[in-house]
Amino acid sequence: MFEHIHNTLEKIKQGDRRALSKAFTLIESTSVSDHNTILELFAQLKPNNQSKRIAISGVPGAGKSTFINHVVHQLAQKHKVAVLSIDPASERSGGSILGDKTRMQDIANLENVFIRPSSTRGFYGGIAVHTYSSILLCEQAGYEYIFIETVGVGQTEISVQHLCDFFVYLALPKAGDALQGIKKGIMEAIDTVVIHKTDLYDEKVILSTKNMFKESFSFIQSKHKGWTKPIIEHSSVQIDNSTQIISVIKAFFEHLQVSPSHDKIKNRALNVKHLIEHFTKQIWLDKLLANKHYQDQIQRLENSDAKAFYHPVIQAYKIIEALT
Repeated sequence: MFEHIHNTLEKIKQGDRRALSKAFTLIESTSVSDHNTILELFAQLKPNNQSKRIAISGVPGAGKSTFINHVVHQLAQKHKVAVLSIDPASERSGGSILGDKTRMQDIANLENVFIRPSSTRGFYGGIAVHTYSSILLCEQAGYEYIFIETVGVGQTEISVQHLCDFFVYLALPKAGDALQGIKKGIMEAIDTVVIHKTDLYDEKVILSTKNMFKESFSFIQSKHKGWTKPIIEHSSVQIDNSTQIISVIKAFFEHLQVSPSHDKIKNRALNVKHLIEHFTKQIWLDKLLANKHYQDQIQRLENSDAKAFYHPVIQAYKIIEALT
């Protein structure tokens, strides 16, 4: 077992895409033996803090996949780039759309690009339970830029900030609508705003949207001292217009190198702490829902003629007390 895992890890480090894909399959497996294998694999990993982790979030329909397609197409000319595309899972069937790869046709077959779609499987926060593991594997494989595309569901997207170094938020140029629903937590977390699909809107609307974001940022302190959050325009149809966003990304990481108040390694360690708390809650909840005693309590309530008169919070406390 140890030798097999060691060989797999060595192949991943050598850039073997097939070995990397197999490791991803192990991560996503629900098999106990596969779970134990992947734990052994990660026990042998050494941190690689040379990568640049970039999260792409935004409202549904903002064109996140198209935007990534454009940016990565340019980056991949000189760099190895991984794209982890996360789709929402159905709460009923557990299935997911997994269609983002079809919207990245320009980069899907590039030698320097690795794309892996995955499902959240009901985990909230815009991230999948195995996303962090996926990032670590891509870093071992030597990918310099790692893009994490989130599901785009609003406020819950804020959790992705603990997976990345640089947080990009895509907005549509709809003036007041652009800020509607974007709560303070997300505005604080993001490092830049890209106003996307500008080719579809009037210049006055675009300018108005930019001014509204600029005004909003004036009331929010940047989490990175000395960094002013850029507001960038981006077309949804011109594949060669991503130079500005790439320049901003590179400028941000150069800023981190010279900023005495920010240490990328320490920041990543703090992010791990937040992720442990996040996933502990989710995994604990999954175990609770699968608990037979819990299911019996729920069934008892469902069979009761008085269930319409139950206060859900009181009943929840009673169930927890009965199980602890």
